[in-house]
Amino acid sequence: MSLDTFGQRVDHARKQKNLTQTKLAADMGISLKALRAYIQDTSKPQIHRLKKLAELLGVSESWLIDGKEIDPEAPLFSEAEMDEQIALAKLIYAKRHNVPVEEVRIGHWL
Repeated sequence: MSLDTFGQRVDHARKQKNLTQTKLAADMGISLKALRAYIQDTSKPQIHRLKKLAELLGVSESWLIDGKEIDPEAPLFSEAEMDEQIALAKLIYAKRHNVPVEEVRIGHWL
């Protein structure tokens, strides 16, 4: 089964949990028509419903949205990107506080 779309992932996870569409819709507090719209990719849930859907299906919101899991241990930025962001932050701080950028230390703005 292809899991390329939000609806395909919802339906796959629903089946893995042995939930009927009727039961899942009832547990979510939505109509069967609304759930079927998610599965058919003609509608997407609001954020509070997405959270509930992920919880009921035992999957992450991230996986439902794009099919990828977020690794909480993975860095958000590469070391080079982080250095660039720090340099930019130092420059902004120096300009706002009228001090030479060389004198700005990370402790000033953390």
